[in-house]
Amino acid sequence: DNLIGSLRGDLKYLVGYPYGCAEQTSSKIVAMHYAKPFMKDDVLVGKSKNFIRQGIKKLRNLQNYYGEFSYWEENGEITPYASLYASQTLLELYNNGVAVDQNVIDKSIKMLKSVTIADNNYLGKYSQFHRVYAGYILAQNKKLSQSSANLLYEKGFYKKHFPSTLYMASILK
Repeated sequence: DNLIGSLRGDLKYLVGYPYGCAEQTSSKIVAMHYAKPFMKDDVLVGKSKNFIRQGIKKLRNLQNYYGEFSYWEENGEITPYASLYASQTLLELYNNGVAVDQNVIDKSIKMLKSVTIADNNYLGKYSQFHRVYAGYILAQNKKLSQSSANLLYEKGFYKKHFPSTLYMASILK
């Protein structure tokens, strides 16, 4: 009779699903973190916690010197959205009490700040949408400076993409 109850059978599938790229890994570990309260099986909870730890370790290994996350381990190519999303995921988990290496968090924040102000201290090709998204992630973590928020607003980067408008509204709030 409720949606969560009907999804319980899918939790076992989620725990067993193999990791892939940075984006898939991020999606899986954040989903597993929020699904833990609905897992009744202690073995499944244990596996879930282990997979979250392994996913965090994988993302840590994908992070480069600048704090960006490569899409795959093999080629080290930076996909801007996936890199930002991995940062958002790790910061969200960290703020929810999940153990994430402080160095990974610090490099992620540094990268997000660089992307937001476009100081060209990164490898990916970040668009105006990515700049607003990076600012949104920082704002959600109380790490966005007033001057950076003003820059995003005054340049009007949020006007070209609908999600950017929502991100900008959240930043300003």
